[in-house]
Amino acid sequence: MVERSILEKQEEASQTFLAITMSILVTFTTSMGASYVYGGLTLEHHRGGEERGSFLQLTEDEGTWYMSLVPILNIVASLTAFSLGEWLGRKKVLIISTTLNIVGFVIIYFSKTFWVLAFGRGVSSFGCGTGVMMPLILISEISTIRGRAPLSVLNTVSLSIGILFSFIFLFIFPAAYLIFFTPGISVIFLVLSPILPESPHFLVRKGRLEEARATLKKLRGAKYMGVEDEIQEVIKLKKMKEESGTNFISRWSKRAFLQPLSILMVLMFFISVNGIDCPMSFYGPSMFVEFGFSSPRLLACVIPVGQLLGYGLAPFIMKVMSKKAQYILATTFMAASLGGLALSYQAKVTSTSSCSHLPQETGFEPSAVAQTGFMVSSLGLTCGYGLGMGSVTYAMPGELLSPEDKTIGINIAQCVRMVGTAAVLKVYPLLVAALGYPALFLCHAGALLAAAAFVTWFLPETRNKSLTEIHALFTGKQA
Repeated sequence: MVERSILEKQEEASQTFLAITMSILVTFTTSMGASYVYGGLTLEHHRGGEERGSFLQLTEDEGTWYMSLVPILNIVASLTAFSLGEWLGRKKVLIISTTLNIVGFVIIYFSKTFWVLAFGRGVSSFGCGTGVMMPLILISEISTIRGRAPLSVLNTVSLSIGILFSFIFLFIFPAAYLIFFTPGISVIFLVLSPILPESPHFLVRKGRLEEARATLKKLRGAKYMGVEDEIQEVIKLKKMKEESGTNFISRWSKRAFLQPLSILMVLMFFISVNGIDCPMSFYGPSMFVEFGFSSPRLLACVIPVGQLLGYGLAPFIMKVMSKKAQYILATTFMAASLGGLALSYQAKVTSTSSCSHLPQETGFEPSAVAQTGFMVSSLGLTCGYGLGMGSVTYAMPGELLSPEDKTIGINIAQCVRMVGTAAVLKVYPLLVAALGYPALFLCHAGALLAAAAFVTWFLPETRNKSLTEIHALFTGKQA
């Protein structure tokens, strides 16, 4: 009788407890999404918006630092997360992350000066940075082979859900109440966290084999026949690392680590300059106000709605299309949408200057054209990101990296995104003043086309491959 592969045995696994686990992780990532955009949604009020009385007023320089704190502290936290994830385990890091996020918002609530406000935002951002990549690591270590990419996409979808919830909340309720809503989602996760399992890969590497077996049985169902196969695969990869002499220092000379890490770092860099983080996520709400929409808070919801729509479609596309083709299609679509944004801003500038002599109450068609183009292009940009660029990029760490390298590799790659985002956020107001939005949007479009070219040449296809088979892609050895 021919021995069945892990992939074949996993076809008969129960999905019940895995679904429960994913629901808890979705709650965590939703809270991260809500926390991530809190600064962007409240910035206009910190700088003289409708609810200025409820918010500490900031100068232009304080405002840019307030926004830049998120990626900067995410960088520091990501480096910390590597050590914590390998020392304490994935579950405990998620709990620590959530606790810090809540504490940060408590400090923000009681802040009376900029430095206390910045400290609170820093604590919250550090907490988010500590845990934001951990669900991807945990998902890659608890999911089935076929479920790796779709579940990673689902996790990233929940980030967009958190962003959307915050946008909708801001439309319905005063902005001053957002500080209660955002950490409230984190509290829900803390209540549910005792049910969350630890990573069986982590348990195997720590020598806790019986716990790992029990966890896998819980995740796959009592009748699952592939528990020992999955355990042995992790042990095999661990031995391969030990035999090759790989440790924290020596891994930096190993192709099996450096090649996938380099790919991930480049993919993350392109995210930082694609226009999604900055300006869309951070300055998007203010941009909708600038365009003169009658309901800017409601219409700004197209930013998270677009991402959510794209992420919702991404798993289905992954079933019929290679990840490379999906990524290239999405980035090309995003580049076209950025062209639309550039034209919309140019139309806005032209209509404003050409109609400046008209009475205030006079309406004119170019303004409606600019508004429609801006809204549709914003939806296209964010939808394209979820459709392929974001979904494929964040599915890759769990597929390209070996179990021992996942934590450090994912967090280093995320650091690259955060460094790029922090730099762009800090200089963006200066770039807008010097070049204008139309030119900047075209620069973002150029970066997307470069990303498509990079993926065409360097991203390997990992669809339906086991950990051992993927490892062989970078070592040149037969799986």
